[in-house]
Amino acid sequence: MNPFVYIILLGLAGSVGAMLRFSLDLSVRTLISRSPRLGEVPGSMTMGIYTVNVLGSFISGMVFASSAGWGWIWAPLVGAALSGFTTFSTAMVDALSLALDRRRGRALALWASQFVLAVAAAFLGYWVV
Repeated sequence: MNPFVYIILLGLAGSVGAMLRFSLDLSVRTLISRSPRLGEVPGSMTMGIYTVNVLGSFISGMVFASSAGWGWIWAPLVGAALSGFTTFSTAMVDALSLALDRRRGRALALWASQFVLAVAAAFLGYWVV
């Protein structure tokens, strides 16, 4: 495969992942904000990205477990899509925003639980496959 075409495909895969992230984040936030049972959920703005990162880690574990025979074409393309899908940098900015808003306990909980759940989800995804 032409390296230039492959680079374009990697960019497209990352773009698809980013569009999926945006859609899932928006869907989760909308679901939380419209739920009469949940009402006003503290930190609901961060739950979409939180969900994206944990789900992306789970899928990454599954991909890692099953990608041995995929070859040099498919594994990086799936990796690019998952890299575009997950966004730990946004989760850390959310935690920083909470800390600067003097909600340090919630910021620390978001920061720590994000990593713990993401790693657990990756192991679970690996184990499932």
